[in-house]
Amino acid sequence: MNICILIATYNGEEFLSQQLDSLINQTEKKWNCLIRDDGSSDNTLNIIKNSPNASFYTCPFSVCEKN
Repeated sequence: MNICILIATYNGEEFLSQQLDSLINQTEKKWNCLIRDDGSSDNTLNIIKNSPNASFYTCPFSVCEKN
């Protein structure tokens, strides 16, 4: 079984390293972590980019209009 973990971030440097460390230390090792950042202005992006166990994908923010 593979697990996909999705994390959304925005200026999350205070807790992000702890979150990623917690994932890495789980007993289940068959997982991928996809992180979407929403334009952080702190050190969040550097933490994500320097984590060897997380896949980082940027996704544009989109607004859905109600018809």
